[in-house]
Amino acid sequence: MKKPLLIGLILYTAMFFWFYPPICGIEDEQGFVNQTIFWSKGSVSAEGAMLSPLLGDLIEIDGKHVPMRHPGRSLITLPFYLIGGYHAIFISGYFMHVIMVLSGARILARLQCSENWALLLLFHPTLLIYSRTIMADASAGICLLIPVYVFAKAGRLTTRDLITAGLGVSLAAVMRHHAASALPAVAMAAYLRNKSFKSMMVVVIASAIGAIPLISFNLTVYGTIADPYSSSRGVFHLEYLKDQIPFYLTALSIFWPMMAFAVICVRGPIKHITSGICLTFLLMLGCYYFHDTGNSQVQTMVLGLRLMQVALPSWIIAYVVVLDAWIKPKFQNHRMMIMIQSLFLTGMTIMTFMIFQAHQNQLKEYENKRQALIQTVPSKSFILVEGMMPKLVGIYRENQPIYEFHSVTFSGKSSYSHKILDEKLNSETPVYMLFSSKRPGDQPSPEFHELIQIHAPQVMESGHSEVKIWKLPKPFLPKSP
Repeated sequence: MKKPLLIGLILYTAMFFWFYPPICGIEDEQGFVNQTIFWSKGSVSAEGAMLSPLLGDLIEIDGKHVPMRHPGRSLITLPFYLIGGYHAIFISGYFMHVIMVLSGARILARLQCSENWALLLLFHPTLLIYSRTIMADASAGICLLIPVYVFAKAGRLTTRDLITAGLGVSLAAVMRHHAASALPAVAMAAYLRNKSFKSMMVVVIASAIGAIPLISFNLTVYGTIADPYSSSRGVFHLEYLKDQIPFYLTALSIFWPMMAFAVICVRGPIKHITSGICLTFLLMLGCYYFHDTGNSQVQTMVLGLRLMQVALPSWIIAYVVVLDAWIKPKFQNHRMMIMIQSLFLTGMTIMTFMIFQAHQNQLKEYENKRQALIQTVPSKSFILVEGMMPKLVGIYRENQPIYEFHSVTFSGKSSYSHKILDEKLNSETPVYMLFSSKRPGDQPSPEFHELIQIHAPQVMESGHSEVKIWKLPKPFLPKSP
């Protein structure tokens, strides 16, 4: 391993563990982590694990509550949870990030590019911040580096190479099902390399065989070949292209300049494979209604590439090949290269420190809000909620209260049930209202205000200025004899 890359990995390691994440902060993480916990207890459902079905990000299938997430990322997390419990799960993100960087270095060495270019994988802001989470997008992108590595080999691909490339796609699909969309691109790249329809079919068949464990899992857990929720999440439409494509092209080019255009400029053995993978997901996500956003334009550029992480490692490899071909003939001065590398490492260290510190402060604030809730509201309470609090208590943790959340609004429309609320008010279950803004300046909806006016609840002191809690009064209930 080259010294600059080694230094970069050491710096990343030091900052990761200095700013070690205290809590999960993304809604999707609930499903991935709860799935890990269910498996650790020998089951695939909350009921089988003897845990509450009110945990976050679960779906009911045949009377059992199972996580709404693909299995790959949970499988990666499992050994860390078994060894160190909840606190240790974040090491899995660090582990996968390092694996991605080392895999990228191997690919670059195969392409006769300097391994030091893998620093662009190590320090990309999107990949950095999501290495602190239990999310599956980057893991899928790492798996798609397997076919990129195969195609980095010059000359004709062997049957073993083609099988490996196909299995890489099916492994990526275990992480995120939509990663299987890369299969046509990988198969076509095989055809173009070997000029053989048989080669293309070997990739397809290998990928299909590799998908058997995933299909078996889905049949066992969900009773379907594919999970029953992915196709119903979100909206795809060509009308989103006019907004999403400019966003992605800008976000891809702002951190590593002009990187978005690398896939049409790249040459050499990975030309077809990287162009195919990257353009596939650019078109797919360009038709998707959503990308993550932050509190500023820069944050949105970083977080908005979250879904694109399935192609981002391949995109960076293509970018490096273009840069290396342009820079290598122009910069032969060894001393100058050392100076440039030193400046780059210094700048990236400062940037990483700032990103990790800001994210750590946010996660600490989340933990403070979680503590405010669990110290104010008793376990097994029914909570009418708006804002971001449910995700903070949705993952099973020992000695953490269990709550039944009921959203007052969803996507700007009333979503709560008067019937359910009346039932809870006329039972012995404590009923509360909870508001904590997702973004600075957010206010409760008119529906939320209306409930406060109707029920005149008691204001509770949560100890946190951004966690507003009210306790609804109960109607007169006759005492049990």
